[in-house]
Amino acid sequence: MVLIDKALAGEFEMDEFRKDDLANQAHQIIYKNLYEKFTDLKSNRNRFKDESEALYKAALEKYSRKDSV
Repeated sequence: MVLIDKALAGEFEMDEFRKDDLANQAHQIIYKNLYEKFTDLKSNRNRFKDESEALYKAALEKYSRKDSV
């Protein structure tokens, strides 16, 4: 979660995936997938943030309403 928060804040960088940098095939697969996910998150950061805020805003408004009796 810390990495996701930092990626959304723009405080996070990853080295580009290069197969030759990692000798272990499992590490290549893991790093490649993480790199793609974080790159996608970074490119869609504003949309993701707006959607998240809208979702929580609706929930906050729903549960913080005081019913008039």
